[in-house]
This record gives sequence, C-alpha cells and structure tokens, in this order.
Amino acid sequence: MYKPKLLPPDVARRQFVYRWVLKLPYIFIFTLSLVIPVQSDSLRILSDQDFILRVGQRAKLDDALTIMFTSILGDSRCPINVTCVWAGNGRVELEIFDTEGSPMTVQLNTERGPKIKALKKYQLQLLSLNPPRVDGVNIAPGDYSVTLRIIEE
Repeated sequence: MYKPKLLPPDVARRQFVYRWVLKLPYIFIFTLSLVIPVQSDSLRILSDQDFILRVGQRAKLDDALTIMFTSILGDSRCPINVTCVWAGNGRVELEIFDTEGSPMTVQLNTERGPKIKALKKYQLQLLSLNPPRVDGVNIAPGDYSVTLRIIEE
C-alpha cells in the first residue's frame, strides 16, 4: 500500500509560501483589472454643443451618428508669431457613421472650402483646428484636435 511521504513542517511551510509568492503577481494584476475602469476612446456628445476630438478619437451623438477625426490633410494656416496677408487654411478629414453603420468620408476646412456638412437632419460644423501653428515648429499629426458642433435642423 502506498504511504505518502510527509515533509517536515518547516519544508512544507516553505513550499506553501513559495507557491503563494509565485501567484501574487497574477492576483495583483487580476485585482487591478477589476479596479481600473476601461476607458473608451468614444466621447458622448449632445447636439448644439461644441466638442473636441483628437486624431483617431470618436464622438457619438445618441444612436444617430458617430464621428471620427481620421486625419489632417493640410495645414497652411498663418503661424501666430508671423504677420500674414491671408489666414491660410486647415483641412481635416472626418469619417461619419450613421444609424445603418455605413461610413461617409467628409473633408472640412477652417477658411477655404466647406466648413459645414449637411447630414440628414444634422449639420456638422468645423469651428477650429488646434494647436495653432508657430513658425519653425512642426506639429505631429497625432497632436492635432478639432472643435466641432453638430446642429440639429
């Protein structure tokens, strides 16, 4: 008949502690995942209020529209530390998903070209492009943000 080999109490205790020490990082990570909220990159917005989107960020208006700032297409705005003859133009690309989920690409401008796009019962308006340009300073594409407003018709 098989008789299990009993370990001395100090060895058994060391093994018990060693096993728990190995499990502690996993327990810590699991507990941390329960405590830290998951942040969505989607912003909830209301019509007729200004909102700001960074490149790659989404904004959702109820269940009607989802807007994503996809890219900056051009930025020839006059730098704030220079006197210019004309204001220049910032051109951005937005992707809009309606209730059917079909995407629509929209290009809006700060000065030249369309600043407003009609979307069924809404109008999407580009209010500003940030940060302002500074002469001699390059702005990384990911550092741009747009201020928009959705107007309900």
